[in-house]
Amino acid sequence: MYGAQIVRIDGNYDHVNRLCSQIADKHRWGFVNVNLRPYYAEGSKTVGYEIAEQLGWRLPDNIVVPMAGGSLITKIYKAFKELIDLGFVEEKQVKFFGAQATGCSPISAAVKAGRNEIERKNPRRSRDRWPSAILPTVSMPQRQFLAAAAGRRMLPIRRSSKP
Repeated sequence: MYGAQIVRIDGNYDHVNRLCSQIADKHRWGFVNVNLRPYYAEGSKTVGYEIAEQLGWRLPDNIVVPMAGGSLITKIYKAFKELIDLGFVEEKQVKFFGAQATGCSPISAAVKAGRNEIERKNPRRSRDRWPSAILPTVSMPQRQFLAAAAGRRMLPIRRSSKP
């Protein structure tokens, strides 16, 4: 169980998920990203819990969240709401900002254009071969939340040439 071995896969996110699913099926393992998705999603809320804890059990005024597939921002929001409901933090309005790299920013593009659907995009690959990722289509309820929570503010992140 311990001492994981990391293996580089020549492919994209979908290829890696398919391979992991095949390995999990062969060895009768659970694959958290696919067949145990509720645990994966609930585990993402720990980011919100840790933010509140590190701020002395207060919520931030603003938060910038990497968007990737759009799930993390919803889980941080949910964590903040749970902490309020449980009485661990005082209720306050937190401004959420989503950030995506300019080379692959389908959620940012959809929010800016006011579209209800997120288009799949392949990222531009740089000379130093940044990893490739393909974002899944985000469901309408989640997209509505993203637009509302982010206040329709999406921050394109440009890669700096400085280390």
